[in-house]
Amino acid sequence: MTDAPPKTPAFRLYRKYLSKLRPYSFPIGVGIASDLYATFLAMIPPLFSILLFDYAYPGRDLRLLTWVVAAGLVLYFINFFFSSINDYMNVFVDEKISTSLSLDMFRKIMHLPLLSPASKNVGDTTVRILEDADLTAGMLLNAPQALLINLANLGLFLVISLMLNPYVTLLSLASIPFYLLETEFFSGRLSELREETQKNRSETYDGLQERLLSLRTVKAFCREDHEALRFKIYLDRRIKLNIKQKIIGIISAFSNSFTLQIWSTFVAWYMGYQVVHGHLTLGQLLALSAYLPQIAGPIHELANLYTNFRVGMVSLRRVDEILSLPSEWDEAFAKEPLALERGKIDVQSLSFRYDELSQTLRKITFEVPEGSSLALVGGSGAGKSTIINLLLRFYDPSEGMIYFDGQTVGRAQIDALRGRMGAVFQEISLFAGTIRENILYGNPSASDEEMREAAQMAAAHDFIDALPLKYDSPVEHFGQNFSGGQRQRLAIARALAMKPKILVLDEASSALDAESEFLIQETIHRCKGKMTVVIVAHRFSSIKGVDKIVVLDRGTVAESGTFPQLMAKKGVFFTLYQLQMGGFQEFQQRMETEFARYQRYRQDLSVILLDVSNYDQLAQNEKAGRLARLMEELNLFLRKNLRIMDFCCVFRERELLIGLPETNFQNSVRLARRLRQKIAEQVFEVDEKGFKLDVVPKVASCREDFVRYPDELIEKAEEAPTDEGMADPDQTIREEKS
Repeated sequence: MTDAPPKTPAFRLYRKYLSKLRPYSFPIGVGIASDLYATFLAMIPPLFSILLFDYAYPGRDLRLLTWVVAAGLVLYFINFFFSSINDYMNVFVDEKISTSLSLDMFRKIMHLPLLSPASKNVGDTTVRILEDADLTAGMLLNAPQALLINLANLGLFLVISLMLNPYVTLLSLASIPFYLLETEFFSGRLSELREETQKNRSETYDGLQERLLSLRTVKAFCREDHEALRFKIYLDRRIKLNIKQKIIGIISAFSNSFTLQIWSTFVAWYMGYQVVHGHLTLGQLLALSAYLPQIAGPIHELANLYTNFRVGMVSLRRVDEILSLPSEWDEAFAKEPLALERGKIDVQSLSFRYDELSQTLRKITFEVPEGSSLALVGGSGAGKSTIINLLLRFYDPSEGMIYFDGQTVGRAQIDALRGRMGAVFQEISLFAGTIRENILYGNPSASDEEMREAAQMAAAHDFIDALPLKYDSPVEHFGQNFSGGQRQRLAIARALAMKPKILVLDEASSALDAESEFLIQETIHRCKGKMTVVIVAHRFSSIKGVDKIVVLDRGTVAESGTFPQLMAKKGVFFTLYQLQMGGFQEFQQRMETEFARYQRYRQDLSVILLDVSNYDQLAQNEKAGRLARLMEELNLFLRKNLRIMDFCCVFRERELLIGLPETNFQNSVRLARRLRQKIAEQVFEVDEKGFKLDVVPKVASCREDFVRYPDELIEKAEEAPTDEGMADPDQTIREEKS
């Protein structure tokens, strides 16, 4: 995380999170007491060897032998009982703390600003919530408990061993310094490996999610094997880290056991020496032989505790990085109540930058009266969606102010602000559940009548009512069992169900068909007077009826006015509209004519879609008017390189469509590649400035794609793979001949 807080010392950070144990003091106390009881009872059986070998066997005392064996059996069951209680309490508290940490992190992420890395790096955040929380919980619980119990064990074993023979006991403790040095060395290596492993797991989750969510794109470009090889890189890295971790663990275990074994052998010889010289009895020898390894046990456990503490601190720091991030709801200056009753919007000198290198908005000013509608239009990167994010306070402006009903948005309570606004975005976000749950997502207390009214206003009621379960019909993850238009209409219904005073539509009609778009325009018309509507428009056909249009160009207001006023001005808006609507309407009319001819004479009809791949790069430095003229220059260049019967137009700012009557798919692919090469070699001049363009072609044909109506041919071209993903037509012909 790039904006993580400075590193806190390990023990101070550990103490900070020990408070998580307080609510579970009783079960932890029961567990520790049970473990101490079990430990104390485990110390008694070795003393039985003195009774057996020094008294019962030499004296042939059968009664004493019976009592010792019976006592050992009873102690075993009592010890098992207390150990089971300790195990249960540990599992119970560990699960509770792990769940609490995961929930705290999830809640924190839900309240983080959108620009926070934790809100964007989904794979890394998933690893932290599920795995790091679990590892942290285990360390928080086990460290103090293991420290207390092993110190108690060590103390008791030392007392008994010293009473039996102080010289042998002190000699056995002489190996501890070597053991501690080994532990310090290997724990550092394992801690570094844990950090690398968690980073690798985060990258693996990110890569996996990105590919699965983009599966259609991967298939469309025939990159399945390529993506499998890329994912294999993550898995190979994981294998190397796991093997490295295992090797270090083996070396550490061997080093520790070697030291312990060498010293134990020497101590065993010394005890034998003491027996031979009559300083130790056989019973004492057996008792010491039982106790001395148990002295090594707590020392070994304490060394493991230190190693696990250092490794666990990696996960604790990753948890703390998220929980220490500032929440957008915790800001001290954002506590004023907001009374949003009318819906008037006033934007004054608004500026915004994502970083120090680039400024997205510069001194934006406009006003939206209550109950009216405003459309924001402009080229790619003009700042339309950024303004929407500022209105919803996903971001805070660098300069300037936004007022709702005369109140400053930057000082308002976020829940009060967004609770009175309805928002629909271009990225469709439906949740697994039912249609009812999705529509009532922002207003769960709404009645069935209010839900149906919202669905009717969004033109969604008719298709919902036709479903077998109607409003209780299931919705799959991301709404995959509905079409794009249906998903968007459900999202609009969800926004209207909140009864907002301000309705924000961020390119909300871009996924709709013509009929649905018309119904949505009717919805916007019915909303006028009841709520303020702000629209980010992708299709200019959807904004003819709005009260005001603001045209953005490279983060500034280029012009504003009503639709007739802007068309009469013949400025930036007029140029953009003509490129998008004028030429495209003619293209559609010609497509209908040629498609009818294809149906009658069965002569193929193809479409090439050319996407200007460096358009966004040009948009960062050029004004919308110049870009519009550049696209028209490209349009004219294409017409000069096509047949008389072919036709073309600019489509959606950065794309061009070429219609090819009586041309099959293979010949269209060849033409697309020739045009791409010619465009790459051409310098296009606008206002005495030269531009080099890169285009990516896609091709579709009526026969190849089984097209049923004219607009579907354009849709097939949009979904088609680029020319790199197409089969080489000449190679295909050669293969067919062979």
